[in-house]
Amino acid sequence: MKKYSYDIEELKASLKSKYGSIREAAERLGLSEENLHGKIKTQSSKFIKELKDNGLILPRAIGEKPDLNEYPILSRVYAGSSPSLFVAENILDYVTLPYPKKENCFAVVVRGDSMNHKIEEGDTVLADMEKEIYNTDIVIARFKNGEQIIKRYRKINEIEIMFYSDNGNYIPLIKNINEIEAIYRIVGIWKKV
Repeated sequence: MKKYSYDIEELKASLKSKYGSIREAAERLGLSEENLHGKIKTQSSKFIKELKDNGLILPRAIGEKPDLNEYPILSRVYAGSSPSLFVAENILDYVTLPYPKKENCFAVVVRGDSMNHKIEEGDTVLADMEKEIYNTDIVIARFKNGEQIIKRYRKINEIEIMFYSDNGNYIPLIKNINEIEAIYRIVGIWKKV
């Protein structure tokens, strides 16, 4: 397997995006800040695998060619397996994005400002229906009452999940798992041009 290296600043930005800061990233990974900086610099295969296993979306490696795939842009996000999700009346259009996996993924064009400055109105997000979800991940959630949101995820306990915004003008939502129809992890964000 070919070993790629990552731009140090882009790798730090990915860590900050997931954890909020390098200090918080170090703490969550069980490292000192100094040790984390050293691992970012050396980028061992073991360290990169650990980041991936912890749900970090890595930047494209230097010299790595992106996998381009076409994904449906959905008008509504429903729970369930992909055949029922991707029915013609739900598909607004298709978009080609650099993500290595094709199956069980879909795109949504964002409406609203609750995730400013990370995700803004008109941006396109890609969800992978099979990716494991970790605390602080950005997700698309659909509730049984039909409401759909894009927020950060935090499991409070076995029966409650908090969904919170990056925009401080919005209060967190705490939902019982019985109110939730589906949660899908956002694996990519493409800015509106």
